Amino acid sequence: MQGDLKSNFKTMANTLNKYVESKDLNYIEQIEKQFESLFNAEVVKLWAYDDKNEMLHLIESGDQEAVSLVPSLTKQAITGKSPVISNHSTSDKYYTPEIDNPLELKVKALMIFPIIKGKRVIGVLRIWRGLKQKKIFTRKDESILKSFMPLLTKLVVCEKMEKEEIIAFTDDTKENKVVSDTKSVVAPETKDIPSKVSDEFTALEKKFDETLEELEFYRKNEAVYKTKIDKSQSELKKSEEKCKQIETSALELSSEIQAYQSQIKELTTQLEILKEDHEHLKHELKEANKSNNVQNIKEEKLKRSLIENKRLGKLDQNIEFILEEVHHLFEKNEYAYMLFELLVFSIASRKGMEDLEETLRKTKLVPDMLEGYYFNGNLKVHNEKCMIQDFVKSIEKYKHNIFPEMMDFNIVVENEIPASLVFDAPKIQSIFLHLLMDLYQFAEHSKPVNIHFAYKNKFLTIEIGSTVYQKNSLFKSVLKQMKLTGNEKGRHGLQLSIKLIKRLKGEIESVYEDEYYKFVFSVPAQVIKI
Repeated sequence: MQGDLKSNFKTMANTLNKYVESKDLNYIEQIEKQFESLFNAEVVKLWAYDDKNEMLHLIESGDQEAVSLVPSLTKQAITGKSPVISNHSTSDKYYTPEIDNPLELKVKALMIFPIIKGKRVIGVLRIWRGLKQKKIFTRKDESILKSFMPLLTKLVVCEKMEKEEIIAFTDDTKENKVVSDTKSVVAPETKDIPSKVSDEFTALEKKFDETLEELEFYRKNEAVYKTKIDKSQSELKKSEEKCKQIETSALELSSEIQAYQSQIKELTTQLEILKEDHEHLKHELKEANKSNNVQNIKEEKLKRSLIENKRLGKLDQNIEFILEEVHHLFEKNEYAYMLFELLVFSIASRKGMEDLEETLRKTKLVPDMLEGYYFNGNLKVHNEKCMIQDFVKSIEKYKHNIFPEMMDFNIVVENEIPASLVFDAPKIQSIFLHLLMDLYQFAEHSKPVNIHFAYKNKFLTIEIGSTVYQKNSLFKSVLKQMKLTGNEKGRHGLQLSIKLIKRLKGEIESVYEDEYYKFVFSVPAQVIKI
């Protein structure tokens, strides 16, 4: 800061010297603007003081004539200081506290200029930057004030000098000083100022000091308020950006909702057809019961039954029929296909097929149904007798219905497994479906999928594995964390499988070795007691 002020003073001194040498009034406006910028003054007019006649002359550029001021408060103020100004201007000293600061003020810079309106003086503009000794300042403030202490600018034109000069003291080094002729100047005799005027002048000075202190107080408050305003504006800008982000997210969510609603609409249409078939089936069963033709009823159930019987042990036959009927609706969304299967399982296990349509209509988003039926305990464990060979056949059907691009399933059933077991077959079918969907994302489709069944210590253990495509980006993330948590990003099928296995009180792990990746999970299964 001190360097900037010295640079400004040097610039001002050069401009003043050019004016003294050339007497070109075009420099006046430039000088006044430099003073305005330096001292942050609203009005600065350049005046020359005639020490002989005790008069001030306004120096202006243009065709205007110079205006001389009659004796006034301004003249008295300047006249009272004229000996000090004259002595100072004829010396080679740039600042002395005894001469320039008799009131012992800590002065940064002091200038006195009259303010004129037309040809009449309406007041005195005293530009000063200083403080009284008793006023408290921080260490930072004091260090800034000290940087101004050696700098003082005075503007004087004295006819008793050999050359009219404007003295600008900018530095204490000899090469930066502009010093006038050192011949003595006879100071004019000052007239005594009446005591009343002196008292009034002293009172005005005191009031002016108080006003300056009050002004400084308001300036500090203004800085504080400005800081608060800037902070509020910054927070407002952040809030606006956050609102824009929320609006963008809302638009994206709206698009997803529309997609789900479209899928629900298609499912509802299909369910209307299923409901009509269901009513027709009930009527035919009623007629069959009347004729006591039990064999015909069983054959008709195998062909046309949807989910009339709530015993989930036979649900796989009905699901196969349903999935084949609606498969074309899910060609572009394999997880929507899986989701429809879950809805059939969940609703059949609670109320029956007749409530599926009503539930879909009341539910705005399919994921809400998934969360309610699948994760929050509404889908109860339902263990029933199941033939292992029948279960294996139901798994093989996934190859044709869902995974046509995969090679044939290589299924191995250990001899130790009993011919039939008691377990929740529909849920384990869903687990198979979800794990196959997960493995499908990074498996080598030219390689077979190996499925292995084993039974030990009342647990049915199943392995599902295949050779994987190592450059797959999703599989690279799999290798970083082999321990399954149920929160694997982008692996929805695996997440659902983990949820179901935990519901069945089972365990699951993943193993990778020699470019081969497999899932191993175990669920409780009881041998039928005879």
